[in-house]
Amino acid sequence: MENSILNISVSCFENYNTPGNPRPVNLIQWLTSSKYAAKVTDIRKIDHKAERDKIKATLPAITPSGLFSYRKESCLIKHSGLIQFDIDLKGNEGLNNFNNLKDEICKIKNVAYCGHSVSGNGFWGLIPICDSANHDRYFSFIEEWFKSKGLIIDTAPRSVASLRGYAYDSEGYFNHAAIPLKELYTESEQKVIPLQITNNREGNIFHYASLYAERKSGPFRDGNKHNYIVYLTCYLLSHGIGRNEAESWIHNNLLPINMIKSNCISYPYENYNKMKI
Repeated sequence: MENSILNISVSCFENYNTPGNPRPVNLIQWLTSSKYAAKVTDIRKIDHKAERDKIKATLPAITPSGLFSYRKESCLIKHSGLIQFDIDLKGNEGLNNFNNLKDEICKIKNVAYCGHSVSGNGFWGLIPICDSANHDRYFSFIEEWFKSKGLIIDTAPRSVASLRGYAYDSEGYFNHAAIPLKELYTESEQKVIPLQITNNREGNIFHYASLYAERKSGPFRDGNKHNYIVYLTCYLLSHGIGRNEAESWIHNNLLPINMIKSNCISYPYENYNKMKI
């Protein structure tokens, strides 16, 4: 593995909440070490997310994209030439083949590593890039590429200082000769995400409505929840989803209906004509 693209040093931190005093570790040794495997197994048995996250935070963690003197972007010593991606089940519930996603990702010639996340509910991986000075633009390209395949990835790795907690996978995929990514995201490019609607209504209409809403308004988060739900509702309405069904999905997947104080659902259904959306 001497010539492996993963045979590099990255920074390791004592836990999620300790940004200082990092030590260098060899990335291959980190990915193959089973030192905390038993603890990861125990974490994956916990159903309550808050409790699971609390214990996850006690695990050691690395910055896959480089060596740091302190865990923040301005303290980067050397870029590793790698960008991580993280795909959670949450946000991608509409995919019928999510459990088989790892096998599909491993077919991508640019992927150097892919394995289960700490929780076991998602996958993460590493992609080498040609020019570390353009970390952000490479990440944007990767993000848009996955979106074109109907997948939403975590945006945290856009930061070169993004953390990755220990997540042992005995069946982790390694491609020591992965091809460094050349393509960069260009702002002027007009990205079109194909909508592959099938007969599986639950698995597609709501999933692609989510993609549409995020593309038009940005992620569902504080300060943007109203706009996100407006676009989501417009998409559902234009595809024949009734208000009750839309409210039920929003209630179960985004936000309890009794917590919505605005007209983000009622306005589209009461004022928009399907042909105008």
